[in-house]
Amino acid sequence: MPEALFYGSGTALVTPFAGDQVDYGAWHRLIEGQLARGVDALVVLGSTGEAATVTFQERVKLISVAVSLAAGRAPVIVSAASNSTRTAMELAQNARELGADGILLSAPWYNRPKPEGIRAHFFHVADAGGLPVIAYNIPSRTCVNISPALMGELARHPLIRGLKEASSDAAHISEMLAQVGEGVAVYAGNDMNILPVMAQGGRGAITVAGNLVPEAMTALTHAMLRDDLESARRVMGRIAPLLQALGAEVNPGPIKQAMSMRGLCEAGMRLPMTPVSENTCRLLEQALTAAGA
Repeated sequence: MPEALFYGSGTALVTPFAGDQVDYGAWHRLIEGQLARGVDALVVLGSTGEAATVTFQERVKLISVAVSLAAGRAPVIVSAASNSTRTAMELAQNARELGADGILLSAPWYNRPKPEGIRAHFFHVADAGGLPVIAYNIPSRTCVNISPALMGELARHPLIRGLKEASSDAAHISEMLAQVGEGVAVYAGNDMNILPVMAQGGRGAITVAGNLVPEAMTALTHAMLRDDLESARRVMGRIAPLLQALGAEVNPGPIKQAMSMRGLCEAGMRLPMTPVSENTCRLLEQALTAAGA
């Protein structure tokens, strides 16, 4: 059975900005903090990382810094998402050249390809990159919900080692887990779904909240890995209000605001994303206090 890229908690890292420029000092501190707190993987330039508004030159530097700082302490997984298969192939190749350990790849958005187009997209990018791939189903972003049957087909590619599932359909998740079997690691893609996904055989999660409370997310996923449901429920009970508050508006607005409230980075995002509302700020402050963050 091929080895998974990681087991436990991987953090979908934000990309810090100072004004409209990437804040590489905050990026350095964020990664060092994650590694010091024992996260199992670093996920760079996903939707939480605002990859859609980052230039290629910035992308190269962000990946290079992450790989240099990680230095084998945790795998660095880089998103190669694009609605152009050729562009996604180039991004995957570049990530490999920069020393990444794996690729996160969603279905193409906007184009609305047929299942055979989605399959070909994943297979072409995996072959071009030559790195282990985590296939990512996030219908809220792509407007494409990869069927469990198609997920099962993707899982048969030798380089597709994981599946990140971010739908909230319990029946879909159950059927998808059954389709892929035990040969591919399944990760929860919504923080609130970690318990049900891992209870059915998932091997971890790629989390937004890990930017802020990495110890809690690691404790939660590791408890589930060792079938310690009681400990996992205690952790979830403590952080559930925070996870809910982080979902009050479109990601990464709330997590960046929460991190700003705790002095980890500025809250700013690049347009077309705009700051969260005052009501969301109040929810976040209450949730942070309750969670002891």
